[in-house]
Amino acid sequence: MGTPATITRQALAPHLAAELRATRVRRGLSLRETARRAGIGHGFLHAIEAGEKAPGRSRADALVTVLDPPEWLATGLRDVAERVERGRAERAVTRELRRQEVAA
Repeated sequence: MGTPATITRQALAPHLAAELRATRVRRGLSLRETARRAGIGHGFLHAIEAGEKAPGRSRADALVTVLDPPEWLATGLRDVAERVERGRAERAVTRELRRQEVAA
């Protein structure tokens, strides 16, 4: 695997997912134990590690606390979480604007 500086935008999510799983395995933690400690469902953690889902801010912070990953991985995970949160906020605003248009 390349260093963070050589990762393209397209490869970032799969790389983060793979490194998150590798960090968990290096720590000797099972998926279920990690999920329990982080306060998230093991199915959701599996989906994160498979690159199928991205955590929001609170889940990313919980995973960083439990796994104590390298700083570049923690930063990357928190950056993804920030984009997830921004996307949620933008969708909420769009829904509200549409609701107001229908009501008018």
